[in-house]
Parts: sequence; structure tokens; C-alpha cells
Amino acid sequence: MKIKALLLPAFAVLCVLGASACNNPEVKEQNAQAGEAIKTAGEETGEAAATAGNAAVEGTKEAAEQAGEAVKEAGQEASATAKEAGKDIANAAETAGEKAAEAGDKAKEKIDDASITAKVKSMLIADPEVKGVAIEVDTVNGTVTLSGTAKSAYEKSEAEKLAKHTEGVVSVVNKIVVTTK
Repeated sequence: MKIKALLLPAFAVLCVLGASACNNPEVKEQNAQAGEAIKTAGEETGEAAATAGNAAVEGTKEAAEQAGEAVKEAGQEASATAKEAGKDIANAAETAGEKAAEAGDKAKEKIDDASITAKVKSMLIADPEVKGVAIEVDTVNGTVTLSGTAKSAYEKSEAEKLAKHTEGVVSVVNKIVVTTK
């Protein structure tokens, strides 16, 4: 655009000079020299514009390549970070799953123990020969501990026998004390 803007006024000046002095040989020579200078300036301006354009294209191309490389590196870093985060999440989920399973097992044991305790206590209360209310029952991991008092050795033995035959009981610890009142 700038080249056209400079050439048009120069051409207009030449036309005016040429029209007024076209018969004068000196003016003709000067006009020819001015025309030659304008032509040379135009060629130089064109070459300079082409060189500047090529430099701009090369600079833009190089900047685009650098930007592309930076984006690629950032993408690789983000991918590596995401993979690490994924591994961390998977490990945390696995650990949480294991802990939940352990908690579930412990809860099941507690429920099973409570169920066994209730069954043994019910059997002792229901048995007419054993006074279940004076006997305490505690269960840990299927092992039933009987404590309290009995009026006879038979009552103590009968309580132990009832506990051993209760579903889920692994073993029985008989701490019942025989009292003669």
C-alpha cells in the first residue's frame, strides 16, 4: 500500500514536468533520470517488501513451531500428571476397599457374636433346669464365656452343654461359680 501511495504523487509530478517542458532537452534528460530513479526506488522498495515479507513468514513459522512444541510438552506433562493421579486414585480406592472389607468382616463378627450371645442366653432362660438370669454370656469370635452363679454343679454343667450345642459357638469357657444358698 505504501509503495502505491508514493508512486502516484511521483508519477503526477513527472507528468506535470513532462508536459510543460517536453521540448527542452535538459528537462527531458532530467525527466528520464527522475523516471529512472523512481523505477529503481520502486524495485528496491519491492525487494525490501519481499525480504520483509519472507522474514515475517519465517519468524511466524518459527514462532508457530516453538508454540507447537510448547503445547506438545505441556500436553505430555498433563498426561503424565493425569496418569499419576489415576494411579493414586486407584491405590486409594483399593485401600479404601480393603479397609471397608475389613470393617465389614469385623462388623459381621460383632453381629455374629451378638447373635450367638442372644441364642445362648435364650436357651439358658428357656431351660427349666438352668436359671439363665443368674448367668452372664459374653461372645468373642465365637468363643462363649459363661460367668455368674449356679446353685449346683449340674446347673453349671447343663449351662455349658446348652452353650456348646448352640449354632455358631466355637468353644465355651465356663467361669460359673457354684454357690450353695
